[in-house]
Amino acid sequence: MTAILSDRMTATLCYRTMLVLAVLSFCFGIGASLTWVYVLYSRDVSNLDARVTAILILMLALTGASFLLARFAKKRLRATASAN
Repeated sequence: MTAILSDRMTATLCYRTMLVLAVLSFCFGIGASLTWVYVLYSRDVSNLDARVTAILILMLALTGASFLLARFAKKRLRATASAN
C-alpha cells in the first residue's frame, strides 16, 4: 500500500492533502467542542463528572493539534514551492 502511494503521491500533493484534512479536522473539532459545551451548560452544572470535563479538554487538545498540523503543512507547501 505504501509503495502505491509513494509512487503516485508527490510531496506537494501529500502536503496539500495533509492541509485539507487538518483544516477539516480543525473545523469539525471547533463545531464539536461548541456543541459539547452547549449541551453541558444547558444542564445543571453541579452534575458534571470529571470524565465529562476531561472529554472536552481532550477535544480541544485534538483541535489544537490539528491546527498545528495545518500550520506545518502550510509551511512545508511554501518551502516546496520556493524550492521549485
